Amino acid sequence: MKVTANELALKLNASYAISASILKLAVATGQAVEVGKVQTSSTGKGKPSTVYDINDTLTFSLNSEKIAKVEDEEEVGSRFDKFQGVEAVAE
Repeated sequence: MKVTANELALKLNASYAISASILKLAVATGQAVEVGKVQTSSTGKGKPSTVYDINDTLTFSLNSEKIAKVEDEEEVGSRFDKFQGVEAVAE
């Protein structure tokens, strides 16, 4: 299917940031391709949106080193130390 990040956000009932990230990951894993640009503003101003041709079903594996490499474990750990003892609250 052909979609923009905004259209995908509406379909998924998610934020634009989430849908744009999904599209970037889909492109990186070969499950989507940028096929063009489209002007979405009715005034014709502003940056055109990228149109993606994306599979109807996406599969991502977190076991792949190709997707992301972990930073230095000590550096990552130090960033999360400040959250120790903070209780998570579900809304």
